[in-house]
Amino acid sequence: MKKTINCAAFILVKGNKFLVEKRTKNKSIAAGLIAISGGRAEENETIESAFKRELKEELAVVPKNHEFLCKIMPPKNGDRIVHYFVVKDWIGELKPIEAEKIFWIKFSEYKKLDLDCDRKAIQKYLKTSRGR
Repeated sequence: MKKTINCAAFILVKGNKFLVEKRTKNKSIAAGLIAISGGRAEENETIESAFKRELKEELAVVPKNHEFLCKIMPPKNGDRIVHYFVVKDWIGELKPIEAEKIFWIKFSEYKKLDLDCDRKAIQKYLKTSRGR
């Protein structure tokens, strides 16, 4: 039986926009795609710890506060579960440490995301009171 890989993804929110990345072409998963930033949890690491560590490693910021949004199992990667967190306030200056580039898009443009699981997470965000 395959071992489940837990991943943390972070939806950074600024007004009516959220942060996305263009992934580098050398990534093993979703290479070159437009996606929500995130990364995988290490062995014996909680998803909460992975979220904070990956946010620092990927974007060089620390969350002041955050909320868990949802978890989604991408259909093409049945061994992965992506846990999405919403961050509206952080400490530090955003930097694309592991991505080709990062940029803001309007929530109404969420279909620009290449991954179905990311689009579903944004739809879930928009359906909640947090997204209003």
